Amino acid sequence: MLTYVIRRLLIIVPTVLVILVLAFILQSLAPGDQIAERLELEGQSSHAAQKSYLTSYRALQKAYGLDGPQFFFSIRPSYFPDTLHRIYPKQKQDQLRSLLRQTKDWQKVSEFEEVLQKNIVSLGNEKGLQGKVGIEFAKLSQDGSLSDVKARAEKI
Repeated sequence: MLTYVIRRLLIIVPTVLVILVLAFILQSLAPGDQIAERLELEGQSSHAAQKSYLTSYRALQKAYGLDGPQFFFSIRPSYFPDTLHRIYPKQKQDQLRSLLRQTKDWQKVSEFEEVLQKNIVSLGNEKGLQGKVGIEFAKLSQDGSLSDVKARAEKI
């Protein structure tokens, strides 16, 4: 009877480890952004008041402990920066990750992102240009492939 209990207790350890690993993998592969969905439930939209949205996003990210890397170490290509997990919201992080996989040059991708954000801000300040051009710039910041970015940039 004692050996039966000991065997069962020894089987519990690997079983719990396998369950934890599977839960971690499923959680990391799940689509969507937990924080963005939480903010939408609270009534904050990512389109209105971008500054306050990002502040709320960052605060929730820190409160839930999601501001660090996913795991203690990661296996990633050498051209990925080690601070990519600090970029938020997750949609922006995914877009930059996609562009990095295509260009393999973080310097170019970060310069593109800076120029894009400056242009979006300047368009937001100019009343006459907010129409179609503003919509195209907003879509440009969501494109994930280089061909989409090039086609939309030429259209603008």
